Amino acid sequence: MVVYVDVIPQWWPPEAIAKGLGVPGYAAENPYNIFIFGFWQTGGAVDAAKAFSEASTYFGTSSIFGTTTSEIQLSIISKFHAAG
Repeated sequence: MVVYVDVIPQWWPPEAIAKGLGVPGYAAENPYNIFIFGFWQTGGAVDAAKAFSEASTYFGTSSIFGTTTSEIQLSIISKFHAAG
């Protein structure tokens, strides 16, 4: 099942962003196994996609998810993979 994530209701703290993105362990359990973060426009990522593509800007550089955008992205992806 697919879900499209556009709006994140709360942009701080990092755990709230993770909840808005549907990250397992932070968001309520759900039946979805594909999460699409939108939108990408001609100027780049916006909305939920921007929070993921510029993760260190939104999650901070000392969050429980990591210190760099790459670390944070990998942490989030690993939580989705671990949940199946």
